[in-house]
Amino acid sequence: MLMKIILQSRRNLAGIFKKFITWTWWDRAGVVVFWQDQEYVITTRFPFGVCMIPFCEFVKHSKWECYEASIDSHNLVKDWLFEQIGKKYDWSYVFRIFSDRDRHKEDRWHDGELVASATRKGGRDIFNYKINSINNSYIKLLPIPMISRGKN
Repeated sequence: MLMKIILQSRRNLAGIFKKFITWTWWDRAGVVVFWQDQEYVITTRFPFGVCMIPFCEFVKHSKWECYEASIDSHNLVKDWLFEQIGKKYDWSYVFRIFSDRDRHKEDRWHDGELVASATRKGGRDIFNYKINSINNSYIKLLPIPMISRGKN
């Protein structure tokens, strides 16, 4: 089974700030899910935390790329992601040089951490579980195929 991962690069002040602080070209990452016959992205967003955004709204006014990661259980990942909706945004990730937070706690999320944990819940730990923070650019370094890209 395949899990669709999306990376986004926004051209607004928040996107530029986050890319600068986290040293990445991609300021957002998420997992694409189908719900009620529509495509959505489950990601994190300040100040809401984990949320579900319609795919067309997520990619609006941005550059984006989609990747497919092989997992064992798509339904398990989808159910787990729905359970994460509403959890807090992990600001300690953005300022990780000042923080010693354990990224494996599931009480709040940064988008890269959420994507990494989703792959692990699906039975494939495509990220190194032992590293302390997941930068969105790490997704591009993984041996998973890019399936589409766009610019709006």
